[in-house]
Amino acid sequence: MNLLNRLQTIQDSWKLISSVGLSAQGTRCVRKSIKSLNAASYYNKNVYPLTEVFKKSSDKLFILGSGPSISTHEAEHNSEIMRNDSWAFNYFMSDDITPRIHFIQGERERTHANKEAMEKFVREFSLKTPRPLVYARGDVVNNLYFVESRIGSCFYPIVEYYIPEIPISVNQQLLPDKIVENLYAKGFFESTRKNVPKFRSTVLMLVSLALILKYKEIILCGVDMGNRLHFYESDVSSSAERQNLERIRHPHAHGPFSVPNYLIALQKNVARQEGAKVYVGQDRGCLKDILPVYW
Repeated sequence: MNLLNRLQTIQDSWKLISSVGLSAQGTRCVRKSIKSLNAASYYNKNVYPLTEVFKKSSDKLFILGSGPSISTHEAEHNSEIMRNDSWAFNYFMSDDITPRIHFIQGERERTHANKEAMEKFVREFSLKTPRPLVYARGDVVNNLYFVESRIGSCFYPIVEYYIPEIPISVNQQLLPDKIVENLYAKGFFESTRKNVPKFRSTVLMLVSLALILKYKEIILCGVDMGNRLHFYESDVSSSAERQNLERIRHPHAHGPFSVPNYLIALQKNVARQEGAKVYVGQDRGCLKDILPVYW
């Protein structure tokens, strides 16, 4: 990490502590942020303002998740996605949509179903034409073992950039609304940022990144969170396994530090201040109760 980035990191550490609270969780957040920035510096050779890394072609952004609702899109929905900027994450793969960018992360402990999904994703991605740009993020990047991870070993040669994050751990002293309000006031969503606030899940990190890049409309598609079923598991028979997946609510969908609560905080404290708006694509899943429906 060069001297300028080191000085910026020291300054950010104080801002971060004052935003999330002086506590064990707050100091852990600072340590993880420094670790992530160091890892990005190692993989990228340098870190840059995110507005230099990502080039927008529209003010509208579609974020594509793997929930079952992605399979219910009408043809005109997919056409609109293809006309604008689009980001996919994790194991998203569709014959009807090719995202501009795909965000990947190395695997942790995986169930058998997820292992199969990962291997299928790698196979199908290699055949995709045109191929999305690939950006890497997450714990395996921050801990410097992305290249050794199973998915990382496949994607390492084509990764455009490794994204440094500011991981905000759950169970902070402050609730999401106050944390996001403080971070915005301290400049963590300015266009000069080199790292991204990451709250709880990938989708929140991507919404934060989209707000830093000053997108005006951010539409979440296939981010259902109503259960544990993914669209690539839609062919699971009506067995106990499928019924169990449909019955279990997504673990990030409840509690004081849930994805919905952070989305409410981002909408109120960042998007509204920037003249932007976050939508859920369709009237499905648990996010339709807290975000405006786009279609």
